[in-house]
Amino acid sequence: MATVVGGFYAAVHDADLDACRRSLDEGLAICAHHPIEPVEGFIRFQTVMFAEWTGAYDQAIQRSERAFALGAS
Repeated sequence: MATVVGGFYAAVHDADLDACRRSLDEGLAICAHHPIEPVEGFIRFQTVMFAEWTGAYDQAIQRSERAFALGAS
């Protein structure tokens, strides 16, 4: 989760979307090996915001389904 928060900071403070994307990928890879649903839900929600920031609204909608499903459990 700290990795993803660092990526969020990089995106917002430094306008470094590449660093943000890398942190999201790394966070999801960690969750694949060490699943913790609240953490995965947080990371997946961050991927929704990232998709919105980059104008990929269809991806944002698609990604939101899994993020919200994790949040509801």
